[in-house]
Amino acid sequence: MRDAGSSRKRLRAGGVLLLVVAAVGQLVAGCSSSPAAAPTASTPGARPAEALDTYTLVRDDVLAALSSLDPATPWESSGTASLSEEGSACTLVLPAAGSAQYLYVEGDDFAAVRAALDPVLAQHGFAALGQTVFADGGAVEVSSTDDAGAELVVSSEQTSVVRLNAPVLSETCDDAELARS
Repeated sequence: MRDAGSSRKRLRAGGVLLLVVAAVGQLVAGCSSSPAAAPTASTPGARPAEALDTYTLVRDDVLAALSSLDPATPWESSGTASLSEEGSACTLVLPAAGSAQYLYVEGDDFAAVRAALDPVLAQHGFAALGQTVFADGGAVEVSSTDDAGAELVVSSEQTSVVRLNAPVLSETCDDAELARS
C-alpha cells in the first residue's frame, strides 16, 4: 500500500507540470511567425484613390441590395466623388444616390432595409445599421460605420438617398488624388 502523502506530492507535481506546459503553450501561440495582416483600403489612413475603389464597391453593393427591394424603381447617382477638407481632416465624399423608393415604413424600423443591407455591410467590414433617427425636416435615417470611420447613411423623406463618406490620408486633400493611375 502506498503512502497517501507521496500520492499527493505526485499529484501536486503533475499539476504544476501541467500548468507550466499550458503557460508555455500560450506563450508560443502568441509568437506567430506569420506576418501581420496587410492594411486594406478601409483601414484608417487609406490613400484617396484606394479608398475610392473600396467604397465605390461598397456603395454599388448597397445599391444593388436596395434595388432588390423594388426592382422597378432604380437608384441613380449624379456627380463625381470629391475630397472635402475640414480642419486637418480629409474626407472622401462619394456622390449621393437617390431613388423614388420610400424605404421607411411607419412602425417597422427599416426592417426590410436592415434585412437587405446588414449582410452586405458585414461583408465589407461595416457594422449593422444603427438606430433609426428622425432628422429635422422630416427625414428618417439609419446609418452604419466601419473601423476606418467611413459612414453610410440611408435617408428617406419623400424619396430615398444613400450617402457614403470616408476619412482618407492626404497631405493636399485635392481631387486630383482620386485619379486612377
